[in-house]
Amino acid sequence: MGEYSLTEQFALIALDGQSSKRFTASKKVAMRGVAMAGVLEKALAEVARDQVSMYLKKNIQEIRKKKKKDYLLLEQEVVRGLLEQNALSKEPDLLGCDINYQTAGVSMWEYKCREEVYIRITEGVRAEILEPGEVCAETVCLLYLFRECGCMHDLFSIKEQEHVAQRFVELRVQDVLYRAILETEFHSGIQNACAAFVWQKHKLFRNPYLQGVALAFPFFDRRSAIFIDTIVLGADVSDRRAAVMRFLREKGHSCEEALLDGGYLIKIDNRYYKACPYAKSYRVPVQGVELRPVYR
Repeated sequence: MGEYSLTEQFALIALDGQSSKRFTASKKVAMRGVAMAGVLEKALAEVARDQVSMYLKKNIQEIRKKKKKDYLLLEQEVVRGLLEQNALSKEPDLLGCDINYQTAGVSMWEYKCREEVYIRITEGVRAEILEPGEVCAETVCLLYLFRECGCMHDLFSIKEQEHVAQRFVELRVQDVLYRAILETEFHSGIQNACAAFVWQKHKLFRNPYLQGVALAFPFFDRRSAIFIDTIVLGADVSDRRAAVMRFLREKGHSCEEALLDGGYLIKIDNRYYKACPYAKSYRVPVQGVELRPVYR
């Protein structure tokens, strides 16, 4: 995938949508993945294929010992390089458009991967694993990191994830290197439990709009449902989308209509949302639109 290293490619996808100011639980998982990406990158370049398993186990112990300050330094180093390459930027956080944060005047910022770079990396990985043929070691590493850090539901539908899982089985049988990578775990027991919880959440709620789920579990996900108090009484669906997109563009977000699985959605900063009419009750009812995350 061109000019970006394995570590940079993973960081661009994993940090996209993460808070640029707060060290959240999801960012900690992402940064641990970035550290692991560096280990994998060195393993591919310097370690014999039949020695990779031992090499990974040894270095995973070092990753597990890292403290918050170590990950903050790693974040600064990786982000600095990606900002200089104009592959990553700091943009207003979509959550800041929610009525509760907007009325409170809270300033929120997040990392955003440049759209063409995001598409090139994700579509390249998707094409290689979903289509017949050989899968290169770099793609296997990226898929492994996406799986371990909870990014798979951003890239693949439920049906596609089942196909990817089957390809993983085939790859483990075919190559000792791929078996060493795919059978390795680098999170701690507690984090594994959290990751398993998140995975079960997405497996359980298979409807593509995850209505109510993002609100119930915002701590574990980069995306939450957003309520915007745009008046939509008497408006049709297309009018609602147009009103929301005008508002978001004024707030500095890139957005456009997108067709996914036969339905019209709004693509906002590399991610998809459905605009639904909604009302919240404060002292008086407030009419508006709720943006609900949509996964592939």
